[in-house]
Amino acid sequence: MDDELPYWVGMRIPILQPGNPELVPGALFLALDSLAGPFVPPQLAWWALLAVCLTGLCWVPFLRGDTKSVTRIERGTTKIADDGSRPVLT
Repeated sequence: MDDELPYWVGMRIPILQPGNPELVPGALFLALDSLAGPFVPPQLAWWALLAVCLTGLCWVPFLRGDTKSVTRIERGTTKIADDGSRPVLT
């Protein structure tokens, strides 16, 4: 049992059979001894981490603005529920 590979990666793919115009569902499996081996070479791991961090930093302003909008809407709906008035959202 020492020769078994511990990681399996699978992907659904369409298969075209000769003489059949329709695609048949299929699967492609890859057996690996390490998840990092063929996908992330060690010298590129730091670049991948940097890319993930930069992507996260790009999302921060959007999420912050979106949170402010949701807070304003929540404040307005609370005021409507409390006293039945129509608040002015600014």
